[in-house]
Amino acid sequence: MNNTTRFHIILFGALSLGARILWAGTDAISVGGTTISLPPPEGFFRYDGKSAKVDRFEERLVPATNRLLAAFGSEETLAEVLMDHLPKSERHFAAESERSLESRDITPSFFAASKPSLRKTVSSPLDEKYRSVIKEIESNWSSDIGASLRLGEMIPLGFFDDTSDSLCFSALTKVQVETTAQSYVSIAACCVIRVRNRAFYLFADSPYHDKSDIEWAWRSVKRWRDAVFKANSR
Repeated sequence: MNNTTRFHIILFGALSLGARILWAGTDAISVGGTTISLPPPEGFFRYDGKSAKVDRFEERLVPATNRLLAAFGSEETLAEVLMDHLPKSERHFAAESERSLESRDITPSFFAASKPSLRKTVSSPLDEKYRSVIKEIESNWSSDIGASLRLGEMIPLGFFDDTSDSLCFSALTKVQVETTAQSYVSIAACCVIRVRNRAFYLFADSPYHDKSDIEWAWRSVKRWRDAVFKANSR
């Protein structure tokens, strides 16, 4: 193989990968037969649908009541997925729908009437152990929060934003890395969002190290929500 041919093969491969990355940035989802524009979070790339192995892994992380609509990660995550590697535990975003609500017409009045029930479900009573953990988080005390949690245990952190078409809350969860024996604490910020009379969920997730990770999750999911609203207002 001469140098010119080798160069063309490398160039074609680079252009092909670049095209796949660009294609990953312009997406739409379907919820109950309604097409909804879903712009990627700024600086992140859609990686679901690129690897059957990764898709199976991601689907196992979603509750049986829900359906994964889209998943977004960093450039490095997308590159790993394109090589059929499972993504590492890092900041990422996801959109999910609740199967039982996908085809339901979610009017403004219905959404407003559903909020008290959702608030009651999410804001479950906290025992003293949870309250002490939350106090540590609020003071940004650098302690091992994970030592206070069992695997799969979730501590709701309450609601941090409420609009006519969205309701946002967050929680800490201790999760197990499937490929190793390691575990870590994750902060998940969720926005229940109403678009074109369909309701679904937007998530921003990050490994938890200190309060700045919670603030990142809150800020990032709200920015994504606003971008989704803007994309579907046209």
